[in-house]
Amino acid sequence: MLPQGVEPSTRSNVASLLPDRPKRPILPQVLLLMSVPLYLGYLIKHELLPAGVIFALAYSWAVLSFILVPVLCFVEGIVLVRGWLRGSPDQAHSLAWHLVGLGGGLGAMLAAFAVR
Repeated sequence: MLPQGVEPSTRSNVASLLPDRPKRPILPQVLLLMSVPLYLGYLIKHELLPAGVIFALAYSWAVLSFILVPVLCFVEGIVLVRGWLRGSPDQAHSLAWHLVGLGGGLGAMLAAFAVR
């Protein structure tokens, strides 16, 4: 039995009954995705990945990541400082994700420099 005022078989009404979950920001997700080949730097450097297309894709992705990850970390830092200065409790969930992204990016840069 549906609650009073809810029409059956309408997806939008069902979605409106669900609690609002804070959305994850896209910047930390992109940063973590671009950090993956830097963590795999040892495998790429010593050619432990299968030769051919897989190696070419991983190597190209790693070169792009080596350039983009520091830039994305800088942007994450700016976002974190701005969010911290605003001090809005509504942004706490978002700032936590930005902190995770920044940590992952910094760890990837350290891993890349350690492999060098």
